[in-house]
Amino acid sequence: MKIQDVKNVCVVGAGNMGHQIALQCALSGFKTVSTDVVPAVLEKAQKFVEGYLPGRVQKGKMTEEAAKKARGLISFTGDLKEAAKDADIVIEAVLERIDLKRKVFADLDKYAPPAAILATNSSFIVSSRIADSTKRPSQVCNLHFFNPALVMKLVEVVQGPHVSDETAQCMMDFCLKIDKIPIHIKKEVDGFVLNRIFAVIQREALWMLEMGVASFEDIDKACVYGAGHPMGPFRLNDLTGIDLTYDICMSHFLESGNPADLPLPQRREKGYRRQIRTEDRRRLVQLQEITAQKGFGFWGLFAAAAANRPFDLQLRNARWNEAGKNQLLPSRVADLVLLPGRDKQHGPRANRTPRLSVVSFPFAGMDEELMLPGMRMPG
Repeated sequence: MKIQDVKNVCVVGAGNMGHQIALQCALSGFKTVSTDVVPAVLEKAQKFVEGYLPGRVQKGKMTEEAAKKARGLISFTGDLKEAAKDADIVIEAVLERIDLKRKVFADLDKYAPPAAILATNSSFIVSSRIADSTKRPSQVCNLHFFNPALVMKLVEVVQGPHVSDETAQCMMDFCLKIDKIPIHIKKEVDGFVLNRIFAVIQREALWMLEMGVASFEDIDKACVYGAGHPMGPFRLNDLTGIDLTYDICMSHFLESGNPADLPLPQRREKGYRRQIRTEDRRRLVQLQEITAQKGFGFWGLFAAAAANRPFDLQLRNARWNEAGKNQLLPSRVADLVLLPGRDKQHGPRANRTPRLSVVSFPFAGMDEELMLPGMRMPG
């Protein structure tokens, strides 16, 4: 596939990243189809487009003609076969789960034209783990956008050992066509380039917070005013989605078996004897919805606490979600995090119930099976 052959784009997954990638492609002149299996997600994506384009016109950031053209180039459907049938490039942006991605790519291999390139937007699942689910491994690669995709310029094009030079070059050229700045990553490594750098920063920031070295606000200030970052690691984590961090950490743990790879608050402590569940039931519900934009996350959580607005941490009764998996939904969201340190009465932590604190990684609630022994909601 050469860039001059690319006319039609399909984006699979219409969530926060997917619908922005789709709109960026339409704004750049490509006929684009956005698809998702969840009707509510697809409807939300369409409403976003219908609100975003007029808003840009009103702000003088876009001409009315350009907005109308982009709107005419993007369409929405829940039918994957219909969405992919004419695609020259397919960009997958579904949940970061290897089994799901392999299923999507196997289906795309049947539905998309033989010459089409199938790309995954995954930030940590390398395409070599997906490519063999298709009959076109040389045309399967990572095309990693950054959040928010309409704003962030960088895109990582990852050329695994199975990816042809032609595919990699086409994706580099495609990024330029959609007004992005691509970098060519020649080997599959965890985190690719930017996230690998920021993983170290994030890990050290969390360590300093847990050790009481500095508050999350001051750690963020150090990165912004000292290193010149546009935002600190905690605000960035709120923006990109704590759900994604959770999935990435769990994936690393399930591969390595190293407790240090567990996401907070599942980090093993003395007295933690329960086995981590690996099936879907352990997943937390709708995490992206409760990060910064909903007033939670590191900054939202502490801002509310500072304003003396109490958090109702009483868990609602378990209910069945659409997939039929029993999960807990909290009425107000914050997770409990194990903090190292001393207890005034008992001295250094030993074989006792760990001290709990509402501090890091405010997930959407904790699956009952993941509760640590003695864990309770503060009240």
